[in-house]
Amino acid sequence: MTNNRRLGGNACWKEYNEALVKRGSLTLWFDEEVIKAWHDVKIIDDRGSPPGLPDSRPI
Repeated sequence: MTNNRRLGGNACWKEYNEALVKRGSLTLWFDEEVIKAWHDVKIIDDRGSPPGLPDSRPI
């Protein structure tokens, strides 16, 4: 089986190659308020455990 057949006979190699490059990419967006709260809040208890992170929830 040729590569052309695997792509349905109408191979657009430029788009195929770009899709392969992007396949492992993951983009995340964070709200500015969440980022600010994450940097401003440190949860420290008296037992000597490492600081925790705030409970940020997606909207």
